Amino acid sequence: NSQVLHKHRSSSSTRFSPSQLETLQEVRKLWYLWKNFPITTLLTHLLLLPLHFTEKLSVTTYGQALKKLPCVFAQRIRAAPRRVNERNLFQWIRQPLAYLNHFYPDRAGTPGVPLRILIVSAYLPRLGQHGGGNRVFYLLREVARKHEVSLISFVENEEEVASVSSLRPHCKSIETVKRTHHSPVSLFPYEPFEEFNCPEFRERVAALLAKEDFDVVHFEWPQMAQYADLFRGIPRFLTEVEVNYAAHFTFVALQRNLLKKVHKVYNSLQTLYREVELCRKVDQVICVTDEDRKSLRGYVQERKLSVVNTGVDTKYFTSSESPSFELDSLVFVGAFRHEPNVDAMLYFCRELFPRILEERPQTRLYIVGVGPPESIQALQSNPQVTVTGYVEDIRGFYQRAQVVVVPLRTGVGIRGKILEAWAAGKAVVVTPLACQGIRVVPGENIMIAEDADEFVRQTLALQRDPDLCKRLGRAGRETAVKFYDWSRLGQEMIDLYERVAFTQSSHSGQ
Repeated sequence: NSQVLHKHRSSSSTRFSPSQLETLQEVRKLWYLWKNFPITTLLTHLLLLPLHFTEKLSVTTYGQALKKLPCVFAQRIRAAPRRVNERNLFQWIRQPLAYLNHFYPDRAGTPGVPLRILIVSAYLPRLGQHGGGNRVFYLLREVARKHEVSLISFVENEEEVASVSSLRPHCKSIETVKRTHHSPVSLFPYEPFEEFNCPEFRERVAALLAKEDFDVVHFEWPQMAQYADLFRGIPRFLTEVEVNYAAHFTFVALQRNLLKKVHKVYNSLQTLYREVELCRKVDQVICVTDEDRKSLRGYVQERKLSVVNTGVDTKYFTSSESPSFELDSLVFVGAFRHEPNVDAMLYFCRELFPRILEERPQTRLYIVGVGPPESIQALQSNPQVTVTGYVEDIRGFYQRAQVVVVPLRTGVGIRGKILEAWAAGKAVVVTPLACQGIRVVPGENIMIAEDADEFVRQTLALQRDPDLCKRLGRAGRETAVKFYDWSRLGQEMIDLYERVAFTQSSHSGQ
């Protein structure tokens, strides 16, 4: 609790004039250099000497310093071997985190509760924008019920900065960095994650670590593992919200142009190379499905791979005992910055929806989600199609839907839109790819269409049978509540944190 008050030059300024003090400083800098720096550095210093002369370091001042050169070198010879070189010393002055990592590599707390957890996120955890943001928000909220959570995240605009208030009840501290310019990672023509390699973000993380200690760091999205080297002595977690290389390869199969196909294969392989490199920087990789874990198993040690599913807020999305809906209404929900959602709707509207309208011309399709590009907005040229863009509360559209359609052909990971539809008690028609990693029972809690013809048939069958829609919806709701409620998944995340953090802490203590 001591306090130090330092009055700079309160003694020396009474004995020397300002010019004399400057001379004393410059002379002593030279003595320090000659006594402590390596001979190689001194040679450079002597060769560049004429460039060093300034008003402060004049020829006269240099001459005064030279008078003590024999004495300085005598002290240099007698000095004990140096344990720290000048490069390390100046690095520690410029970068306090480097000093802490050198002298105090184990700064994690002793096993106990609460853990101090730092979330390092590529996107701001928030609701209603995209599935990944929803996942990080809900798991952060659940973990914060027991442990101490801090967050540092990229933001993309001022509107996101304003939304940080929704996180404050759950976080000890929150820092945001606007994502602007980045530093290139390599000379490869395609680098999938380099746009998140930002010097300002690195500086902010280093400053935070120099100020606070943490027991766990969790990188949300693989691109954030570019900052793993800043963390020493604590468990490092990484969430693969979507295994990127596997998602890239799903686009390859759809490409008909040979040159474009080769280009996509190259991009996929480069993504694989970089993604595996990032996964190997951490201690635990969390996948959202067993299929995603299998995609990484051949490249990442299996002991490092865990699965924590994405979930759904079953209290927010609810279903009444006697559900009602708008007859012949189809709903698709998705954030359109995610390319698989764009492909799904273009495919559905061009190849499937016209065939549905032939049988039931009164059918309406509602395309709901933030950021629809022009190609999606243009689908409204069909009067039976409505593109909403961002909506404040998507529950109204789930309530309206007789059938939720998920005709995804690309991408991997768990589809939050299916879980939301289940929690809302809705009948869902999906492609096999769309429901990977989810506890589906075809014909009981979902309808799975193997091809375009079957997707049309099953959608029409549900439109003709409202009672079947209600039965599927009830079974889907039961599945969501039993397996995908966030409280259950949050506890899985807490258990994993504690198991890894306390195990690593006990090993370091030994």
